Amino acid sequence: MNYLSPFILKSNHWNNALSFDARIEKFWDAKITIPSLKKISSTQEIQLWHEIVLEEINDSWKIFQSIWLQNIYELDHDIPIYIFDNHNHALYFWINHISSLNITSQITLLHIDQHSDMNVPWNVISKNVITDPTELRKYVNLECQISNFIVPFTQLFPSTNIQRIKSESELLSYTLEKNGFTIIDIDLDFWAPEMSSEYKTTTINLVKNLVNKADIVTIASSPLFLEQEYALELLNIIFE
Repeated sequence: MNYLSPFILKSNHWNNALSFDARIEKFWDAKITIPSLKKISSTQEIQLWHEIVLEEINDSWKIFQSIWLQNIYELDHDIPIYIFDNHNHALYFWINHISSLNITSQITLLHIDQHSDMNVPWNVISKNVITDPTELRKYVNLECQISNFIVPFTQLFPSTNIQRIKSESELLSYTLEKNGFTIIDIDLDFWAPEMSSEYKTTTINLVKNLVNKADIVTIASSPLFLEQEYALELLNIIFE
């Protein structure tokens, strides 16, 4: 299991677990497509996909379907920058990058998101994933969801300094003290319309400055919470 090509997930795992039984009952099938990794030189190259990748059915049998990005993207930059749809992919790139560099210094993880994403997966992550990308990819896709990918990272790196920004006011007053290896993790739903942002331009500029201080950046476009056309607009502003 890797990012070399798209693959279809049909089992009751990961984000495919959303309304799984209801979708089987209604459609006789339940599956989502996970895209492959692509390197790009500009966010202008990011495209949306026609495949349905998130699907939910509520108590009234109303169907919510969502498309997402055509690929998982690696942006050509001075530091590694990864852009993807669902946020749990971040775990793969954090661990894979840290293990490739054999990082031993203090790790700071700055999580900019209206959600905490601090739920705990059913199964504990194995230390073997640090040296086995295939097992890491399986864990990210079969055990994690969009709300529970941070705790496994802290289980592997318990001394990590987790810093969370959940609101505009917190970001406006935040100062990053650079100490060791810094991960900047951004969920674009931070600027979702319902957040009623009063200082959108200011907060985006602050995030731009934070990106310049990072050692790796991960960005989720969050198709469950944000129209993806708007997510692309935000990305193009951040990296204009």
